[in-house]
Amino acid sequence: MKNFLPFMEPVWRGLAPYAYTLLRVSTGAIFIPHAFAKALGPQPWLGVVEGIGGALIVLGIAPRLAGAVLALDMLWFIVDNANKGWLWTRLGVQYHVFLLGLLIPVMIGGSGLHAIKRSLS
Repeated sequence: MKNFLPFMEPVWRGLAPYAYTLLRVSTGAIFIPHAFAKALGPQPWLGVVEGIGGALIVLGIAPRLAGAVLALDMLWFIVDNANKGWLWTRLGVQYHVFLLGLLIPVMIGGSGLHAIKRSLS
């Protein structure tokens, strides 16, 4: 596939090793404010799970395990709220399906090249 911005090729090549790290950190970071919203709701333990899981993913510490736990959380929410429809603006499952889709590469990629876990060992 031809690069549509050939003059940017050196930039893309230089940033490529950080692409998965960006995905992993962004995915984990989404769960941290998401956790605060749930911690104030009727099931505060879900907020704790999402907050800790999100932080572990951001740091790259056991991201596969944290991703699996959060994926189960998302699947539970999707099944529980499927009757509300798709649109997140109507309390549907769209946002949670998106989060589940982000967790799948985290479970596949693990810590990746750039993580606290790697820098400590």
